[in-house]
Amino acid sequence: MNGSSGDGRLVRLKFCPAFTRAEWQLPTDVPGARLLIGWRVEPPPVDAGVPPVVADVLVRGLCRQALLSYPSASASANSASGRRLRAGRDFDWKSTQDAREAIPEIFESPAFPWDLQGQVVVLSPPGTRLVLDERHLEVVARPELLATLQALGATGLLLPGVDGDVAALYTFDPGDMPTLIGVLYALAEEAGADCVSLTEPDFMTG
Repeated sequence: MNGSSGDGRLVRLKFCPAFTRAEWQLPTDVPGARLLIGWRVEPPPVDAGVPPVVADVLVRGLCRQALLSYPSASASANSASGRRLRAGRDFDWKSTQDAREAIPEIFESPAFPWDLQGQVVVLSPPGTRLVLDERHLEVVARPELLATLQALGATGLLLPGVDGDVAALYTFDPGDMPTLIGVLYALAEEAGADCVSLTEPDFMTG
């Protein structure tokens, strides 16, 4: 994917550090640093969620710095019919630094829909192996689990915000955030987009 793909052109990537508003439906009372990420794509996407050109920038950027772990559904997950999903039965936590592999599973999984805030992406140092279970799928609603993830060796998270139309990046070490922002800036600019850091009121309109 690139900035001139048939799926839309990335015009702007926007950041809001240390966001606090409840309408994003994201944890805010958490350790470390947090960053709300939004975007503008032309033509505007018809469907909710992350446009492919934005998914490409986000995941390629994170894969350059971290190992990404996310739930990957088995056949039983797709026929669970509301049953509580279990690790090892309905899904496994897959870990990769291959953006091409990660993008469709993160943003297009029927069992873990991004636009319904059903997805969780855990960041950790390359070469690590995190022991994750089904509890960690609930981190959006149970922010106390962030401390648990940090204790397991995770360095951060990427989570979907309300309707999947924004994303939130968390780093347990605040010093990691500037590096990740720098990588995302560079990839957005490669795609021909501008990047801006905004206050929350301006983020909503910018």
